[in-house]
Amino acid sequence: CWRKLIVPIDKYPGYNFFGAIIGPRGNAQKRMERESGCKIVIRGRGAIKEGCGRHDGKPLGPEDDEPMHVLIEGPDEESVEKGQELVTQVLNPYSESAIAQKERQMRELAIINGTLKEEDL
Repeated sequence: CWRKLIVPIDKYPGYNFFGAIIGPRGNAQKRMERESGCKIVIRGRGAIKEGCGRHDGKPLGPEDDEPMHVLIEGPDEESVEKGQELVTQVLNPYSESAIAQKERQMRELAIINGTLKEEDL
């Protein structure tokens, strides 16, 4: 089972969906994959830096020239549904859950970089 969700970059120009979905060191993507049991990848224009190849080592395909989208692949419909639910929250950048996730990511990044201030604890 799989599902493709279009990233609403037209609706929210300038918003870093790629960063929000992947998260610091890929942690947000890994968490969504763990919670849903699905493989979650970003494809399409803007998902690959100019001059770079795909992270999975596969050659560029026609899907890499489509509008940016999130591909959710899972063992069954229930898993894919859960994956879609998690990704959809991130694709609405001004929802409470997306704002909370962004705050968690910024805190996580500060911890990783060693820049978390005591007043932030």
